[in-house]
Amino acid sequence: MLHLWIEASAITWIEAGAHSLSNSNSPDPIKKIIEEERALAVVRVLHASPLMMSNDGVLQKCVQAYGLACGYEEFRAHLGQLEREGLISSERHEDRVVVRLTQRGADAAQGLIVVDAVARPDPRGSY
Repeated sequence: MLHLWIEASAITWIEAGAHSLSNSNSPDPIKKIIEEERALAVVRVLHASPLMMSNDGVLQKCVQAYGLACGYEEFRAHLGQLEREGLISSERHEDRVVVRLTQRGADAAQGLIVVDAVARPDPRGSY
């Protein structure tokens, strides 16, 4: 009986915690973490790519492989944010967008600079 009471208390606590997060005026911390990790994955994948460039479709598949999947429109919005931050440049070629890493993006990928919208690289080199 005690075991059931503990489980019920944990569920109540979790539900209360989730409720307080959703009512907060601050940005969702989980969404922010995922977006920053996604940005890091993009610059790290580009940094490891030949000529430090790729197309948006390949980049999106690489990001999905790291468990950071999102829809195409959301992914394009992320690429736009990285371009505004000066980390990448892009140009349209027919039905694809070719994305190139800038020097600033290479510095962020290696952890040499801190960019608010990009997670810091893990010393273990997760991507």
